[in-house]
Amino acid sequence: MDELSTVFDVVELNVSFYRPPNPEHVAQWLQRIAERPAFRFAVKLHGDFTHQRAFETPRDLERGLDGFFASLGPLAGSPRLATVLAQFPLSFHANPRSGRYVGTLARTLADRLGGRPPVLELRHRSWFTGPAAELLAESGASIARIDLPESPDHPPAELPFESSLGYLRMHGRNAQAWFDPKAGRDDQYDYDYGANELGALATHIKTLATRSDETYVITNNHFAGQAIANGVELIDLLLDHRPQIPARWIDAYPRLGNIADPVGQSGLFE
Repeated sequence: MDELSTVFDVVELNVSFYRPPNPEHVAQWLQRIAERPAFRFAVKLHGDFTHQRAFETPRDLERGLDGFFASLGPLAGSPRLATVLAQFPLSFHANPRSGRYVGTLARTLADRLGGRPPVLELRHRSWFTGPAAELLAESGASIARIDLPESPDHPPAELPFESSLGYLRMHGRNAQAWFDPKAGRDDQYDYDYGANELGALATHIKTLATRSDETYVITNNHFAGQAIANGVELIDLLLDHRPQIPARWIDAYPRLGNIADPVGQSGLFE
């Protein structure tokens, strides 16, 4: 956390997808970034809301979100909370029942966020045509742009939705492992974006930023630290300053020495 907050302006909390955070730990995280006023947290919604879909009625959903936001402690009502991400699996297809659930979840999350848009990540293409696309356009949520291996089932490259919050998640393009049912998560997300890929993504990000008041880019190709390396490379492409990064990042990815200055002692990733 300490190193990341000196280089990047946002971290997406993934632990909250698997278990509610400890509010005391959240308070400690906020203390650790107190000297970084621009730093924000995006929080992934617990899997009970998106994968198990354990809340059958709006009242159940309200109660479930009561517990989830309570687990965020002081972050819940803080400007440090950029948004809450609801990531649905590929198996979650658009139909009338799932559409009602998504609409209710989006509205309820927006209320909890004080009117700020939540982010919906919907991986199946059925959400981006016909009544389902109309529902998303009217939901008030930001619809995540996702970069992942190509598939006829995945969302189209261009999305018609606009929001005050732009959100791009880069999952990598390791198609061989992504579509292999025997591959583990580390294998699926094991991807290091090349220079041409990052250049095209930077152009896409600039366009997204013109349509949003604020834009977040999350590198989620996290195996062996590629996400960190690609994040630094995007800073070089998108911003007008040369970042200072921990020296051990350059030890692990020497190419970063061409675009960033080392800080601190060298040492391999622990």
